[in-house]
Amino acid sequence: MTGALNIMPLIHRDTSPSRLTWAARGRCRGTELFGGYAASPIVVPSSDPDVCDVYITARNREGRGMIVRGTLQWSSNTWLADPSGVVLTPGEPGMFDFDGCTGSCIVENDGKLFLFYTGWLRGGSIPFIMQIGMAVSDDQGKTFHRWSQAPLFPRIPSDPIGNAAATVWKTDLGWDAIYLKYFRWESQGDAWRHHYYLATAKSSDLFSWEKRGDLCVPVHPDEYAMGRASRIENIIDGHQESFFFAARGDAYCLEYAYRDDDGLLKRGNHHHQWPERSDWDSQMQSYPFVWRVGNEIRMIYNGNGYGKTGMGTASALIEG
Repeated sequence: MTGALNIMPLIHRDTSPSRLTWAARGRCRGTELFGGYAASPIVVPSSDPDVCDVYITARNREGRGMIVRGTLQWSSNTWLADPSGVVLTPGEPGMFDFDGCTGSCIVENDGKLFLFYTGWLRGGSIPFIMQIGMAVSDDQGKTFHRWSQAPLFPRIPSDPIGNAAATVWKTDLGWDAIYLKYFRWESQGDAWRHHYYLATAKSSDLFSWEKRGDLCVPVHPDEYAMGRASRIENIIDGHQESFFFAARGDAYCLEYAYRDDDGLLKRGNHHHQWPERSDWDSQMQSYPFVWRVGNEIRMIYNGNGYGKTGMGTASALIEG
């Protein structure tokens, strides 16, 4: 049934012996350039494997999310450029992204860059409403303009509450996405707890999305929320696609899912030895983004406070 939760046992095993060991490289130097908050990184690699553009969600003086671009040098784990260039600001009053925007992925198509982001709107009786939006760049990511002032993923019967954090990729038939679907809000006395999990959608043109709302990643019994999934292909034998994300019970932790030969996504944390924690990520590891350079898989992710301690990096080597 569309939207039904797939609750899985805490222990899950398969027959693949492959395992990645992640070496923590520490907190990125120069994080203070982002004004005390930096979250949800999106990496756009360059021709130089030691330098990449990273699109980051920072906050303005009112605490509303905005998307800025910085430059990271991998070898020194240091931000090289002052990320003062804001590429996307919060929307106009009353719009779905008036209270902030959070980046989730960037794809290239027909010489343009398309930025998928989450728009935030304070909800009144519930804390917030989130919906997915899209912005377009005609100048290689220096600036972006909204494709529409309305959300890209409007509410529909199979997705009626809210959605967020789309990761999009090209397929032979068009475009696929994995995103966060709001499943329900749970009343906890004077507070509300959000429940959202990873779901799928399809498009032929990037602009109209169909077959939305099928939850695709099994959920542990103690989990009530997941984060943006970062996708990479063929890094572990037998895993056609790999997805790195964070999930939370008491706090966000790094998680892994992969597409098996049967076409289904399965949880597979036993395939990874995650980065060792230190002071800046002692309570939380979240919002990972992964990319490949040769035989090295690189990760940038957030630590404590959803971005209050900035970002750090880790790496893992693969065979072949």
